[in-house]
Amino acid sequence: MLLATLWAAGCSSQGPQAQNALAQAKSTVSGTAKSKPVGNGAEALAAAQAKLKEANAAMADGDYARARRLAEEANADAELARAQAAAEAARVHLEQLRQRVDALRQQTGRLPEDQ
Repeated sequence: MLLATLWAAGCSSQGPQAQNALAQAKSTVSGTAKSKPVGNGAEALAAAQAKLKEANAAMADGDYARARRLAEEANADAELARAQAAAEAARVHLEQLRQRVDALRQQTGRLPEDQ
């Protein structure tokens, strides 16, 4: 009897935990999608969106443990997509800076010696 009560209490707490994980994942995936990541970031975002969809289905089926796990995975994938998008943006910015430095080097090489 005690085990049944403990088991029921554990199951009843899984629903809210899954709902919280799902809400967090929805927010992270939505925010990441707005940044429109490319390359590897886009792949990670697609994985996050797929897992979020599966998490919603698991939640609807009452499989709270699976819903929570999938939501947490979706959240992690979305964060990975954000990080990859930020890394790509930094790489592009670095390349632009390198091009500016090269242009400045060329300009200074053309200046007359007396200046």
